[in-house]
Amino acid sequence: MENKNRQKNSFDWRSLIAGTAGGVASTAVFHPLELIKIRWQVYEAASLKKLKFLDNPSKDKLGQLAPSYRPKYRGLFDTVLSVYKNENGIRGLYRGLGINTLASGSAWGLYFLVYNGLKARHDKKLTISNYTLDATIAGVSIILVTNPLFLIKTRMCLQYSEIDKDVGGKVVKYKNTLEALRTIVRNEGFLGLYTGFIPGLFGTLNGTIQMVSYDLMKSWWTNYFHEDLNTVHFSTFSGLSKIIAVVCTYPFQLVRARLQDQHQNYKNFFDVLAKTYRNERIYGFYKGLIPCLVRVTPAASLTFIVYENLLNFLKTL
Repeated sequence: MENKNRQKNSFDWRSLIAGTAGGVASTAVFHPLELIKIRWQVYEAASLKKLKFLDNPSKDKLGQLAPSYRPKYRGLFDTVLSVYKNENGIRGLYRGLGINTLASGSAWGLYFLVYNGLKARHDKKLTISNYTLDATIAGVSIILVTNPLFLIKTRMCLQYSEIDKDVGGKVVKYKNTLEALRTIVRNEGFLGLYTGFIPGLFGTLNGTIQMVSYDLMKSWWTNYFHEDLNTVHFSTFSGLSKIIAVVCTYPFQLVRARLQDQHQNYKNFFDVLAKTYRNERIYGFYKGLIPCLVRVTPAASLTFIVYENLLNFLKTL
């Protein structure tokens, strides 16, 4: 009995392995959509062309917002073609894959480790407040560790082959992930690795909403239908929970990406909010939402399918 209680109150290494595997698998498959999403999140030019309700929308204003060397995209499909044509074909679409795999794999693995560890400490049936608090603590803990990795991932995804290394004295292009790390620390200090941390904290609501929704769906299904869950359930519940989470928290993801964009100079979180709303209105906060949903819905399903099945297998060992 004592041994069982000790196991119940400890963090389970199997969650770490299964979560990491799920994150790596989904990243490897869907990375090109992540790159396209980030490109659109920071693409200031698109909104002003579409916002007919803005007072006197000006092409000059548009030019002042977007760096002159930033590629011009007419739509999502055009973005894919542009990256493929101008940035070394398929390699361009997988720019930043290595650091994204490391960031996403470690984030998912650590998240499941902490989240499941916290849930295991409850002696009674979990309530919505238990799920919410545990998921939030896990999310905040993980972003403290992984924010530098996701910052570098964003910087690598915003590499444009057409530009030189230095534009106006500011480094905007890196040879590889290690150089990006060294350059950020040298030019922006250690705290530069935590650029975008504040919207990232708000963005942890994404994980909270997703995990609470996912666990509640699983709990409801098993209690109502009295049957074991399978891959179809994992896929459906994780996809639905991710859609709910993204729609609720997407503006924070966009603000974080813009703060981390090496081609712009926003002062802080509130500067991004003010400029984005002034120049692009509410639409600006949801740019890239479609490729985001196209990416994260199947990616979440794949992550949880791998996670749940591998975790169940590891428990049999």
